[in-house]
Amino acid sequence: MNFSPVCSTLAASYRSQFGAEEAVKRTDGIIKWTSLILLVFVMFFVFSMVLATSPEVLAASQAKNVDILTTVSLIVSQPFLQYLIPLIAFLAIASSYFGHFVGTREGLVGITTRVMTWNNPAAEANLDRKKINMIVTIVMMIGLWFLAVYNPPILKIIGALSAPIIAIYAYLMPVMLMKRIPRLFIYQSKTAGFIFVMGFGRYCWRLCR
Repeated sequence: MNFSPVCSTLAASYRSQFGAEEAVKRTDGIIKWTSLILLVFVMFFVFSMVLATSPEVLAASQAKNVDILTTVSLIVSQPFLQYLIPLIAFLAIASSYFGHFVGTREGLVGITTRVMTWNNPAAEANLDRKKINMIVTIVMMIGLWFLAVYNPPILKIIGALSAPIIAIYAYLMPVMLMKRIPRLFIYQSKTAGFIFVMGFGRYCWRLCR
């Protein structure tokens, strides 16, 4: 599970409520505990699904582009689980969707406003943010609708696009920014070099496959 798209929204919300130091302290705590909880939950889920199915079932699910929860609901014999598992899958997809949707829309709105005011940054304050948000939301919904109809293989998309991009902005960019931006010097640590090397190696490995 990747909650990084909503991190900027979280930071902006706390910055509007608290001072800079208090906002950093609170967001760092939230991200730390969220990461630990997600790590335990995801690993428990992965091992549970692997032990509850077989390699043949997993390969068939990947070939059919069907999520693992739907696959498990089709092979279990208990009626209660046949209804409960799809509900859990729906709630998981819905919660993940809204987190990514908010983060992606914020990023696209930021890019749009920068492009519109490229030659005159001061004009950004005069832009109609409500209208830009509405246009970006409509464009995103149309794109999502086409993706839902086309139904591309999600694992291939994650491997080809998501993994390299996450490696760049989760491992490479933070380390480089810590070295170049003075107010981020406080985040420098002895493990920064290790994180950069591992992220760069992951990115190169993904590109060479």
